[in-house]
Amino acid sequence: DELRASRLAAIGGPETVAQIVGELAEAGATDLLCLMDFGGLEQRAVLSSMELFAREVAPRLGGLREKELV
Repeated sequence: DELRASRLAAIGGPETVAQIVGELAEAGATDLLCLMDFGGLEQRAVLSSMELFAREVAPRLGGLREKELV
């Protein structure tokens, strides 16, 4: 709960994660560290999270880099 409240960790569904990462980028963050294998999760769950990020979140973040270059 504390991590979520701090907005320094993007935990949640694709909408939430994309929104938080976008806010961090607007605040000046330039790098993103994705830790998806934690707490003894089964490999299937980790791979599912990675696939969901790639499919639903990453495409929304593509414009962040373009804004930086303009």
